[in-house]
Amino acid sequence: HQNIVRLLEVHLNEAPFYVEMDYVEGLSLKSWCEQQGGVEKVPLAVRLEIVAQIADALHAAHDAGVIHRDVKPGNILVSQPVTPGAQPNAKLSDFGIGQVTSGEVLQGVTKAGFTQSIVADSSSARSGTQLYMAPELLAGEPASTRSDLYSLGVVLFQLVVGDLHRPLTTDWSRAVDDPLLREDLSRCFASRPEERFA
Repeated sequence: HQNIVRLLEVHLNEAPFYVEMDYVEGLSLKSWCEQQGGVEKVPLAVRLEIVAQIADALHAAHDAGVIHRDVKPGNILVSQPVTPGAQPNAKLSDFGIGQVTSGEVLQGVTKAGFTQSIVADSSSARSGTQLYMAPELLAGEPASTRSDLYSLGVVLFQLVVGDLHRPLTTDWSRAVDDPLLREDLSRCFASRPEERFA
């Protein structure tokens, strides 16, 4: 997918072990925003476009049977457009703690050289960055596509309020003036995972 950093080669047979990925000429979302003068200096439409691109990337990953499990500004790479006036390009990276949930995909991964299937257990459910983790993950429940949506919702909230360090609190809606954005975010943060976007 154009908004996912492409995996080129996996070498896990003998040391040195490595994963080779496309080089993305860009910065993490946080560093990119700082380069623009701060999150608040980036037009809201551009911030929303970045989230839309990452949402497309997550949709593609989920359709392929992969849950990212660590969506956060540090795993979103942003590069300046080549064409003046065009939107920046965002790519989702670091599927390192991701989870493959599709049997068909697992067969393909094994054929590609991996020797172990990826299985969720209660300890792996807590892997990730806590500020962006869905409540069910903090409770030790398994990751799902909806947990990724929660994490992306936190990133969206932070971009809307102009602070990539701001934690999500129970009064988050007071900081979001736009009613449509409040509604979208409330779906991301629904108390039960099944109430989030399908």
